[in-house]
Amino acid sequence: MKLKISFLLFAICVSNTIFAQLSTRENTTSVFRTGSRPQAGTYGVFIGPSLMEIQDMSDENIDVRGLPLINIKYYKSDNIEWRFGLQFNGKSSKQSGTELSTSTDIASIDKSSYNRISVGLAYHYSPKNLLDVYTGVYIPLGWDRYKYESTYGKISSTTSKFSPIVGLGAYIGLQAFVADLPISVGFEYGLRAVTHMWQKYKHVDVEQNGKSQTYYTTSENDRGGTQYSSLNYSKSDFGTDARITFSYYFNK
Repeated sequence: MKLKISFLLFAICVSNTIFAQLSTRENTTSVFRTGSRPQAGTYGVFIGPSLMEIQDMSDENIDVRGLPLINIKYYKSDNIEWRFGLQFNGKSSKQSGTELSTSTDIASIDKSSYNRISVGLAYHYSPKNLLDVYTGVYIPLGWDRYKYESTYGKISSTTSKFSPIVGLGAYIGLQAFVADLPISVGFEYGLRAVTHMWQKYKHVDVEQNGKSQTYYTTSENDRGGTQYSSLNYSKSDFGTDARITFSYYFNK
């Protein structure tokens, strides 16, 4: 019985010590180390595309794929963090030649690009918490560009699109720092709304006699579908968003 009572008292003491560490990390001789937490003037590089960003990159109408290339954090103060992200991906191909049987000149150009810029601001709460808790907002901007041109002698066909992108997002985040390393792992959850403007494809066809025709469609390969003399077409996405982030911090 004495052994059980002693064990119970020991368990209660351990529980109180752990609770004190988790809640305030004070009132105990064993304090959780926070030396790796970023302070004013600290820079950071992070990766972690969100679910909606991955969905955007996987759009069947976008021919270019890839993860964000540059994501940078800068702590203006111990609590205020600026974020800046860049993503530029593109591809192009060009060919030309002369058909053997007809001696007709043939050429084609195929270009597409996926461009994104993100500017954001986050506010970090008390550094005494075991987990770094913060909230933030950001503005995603960008544009998608596509052009395909083919010629066969005097006959030519051109399909092109230029679509600006603007949006707004807000999130709440948690991150934990790995030991004394300048590395953190985090999770962010929030809302994101993005509008893709000018989604129409412009087609210009030139016939053998030099006569041209211009029309618009809602997709790249919709020449056999509805053709419009003028068209306004945009898409918007709104919903919850989430991401897992991996960050590395450094000073100049």
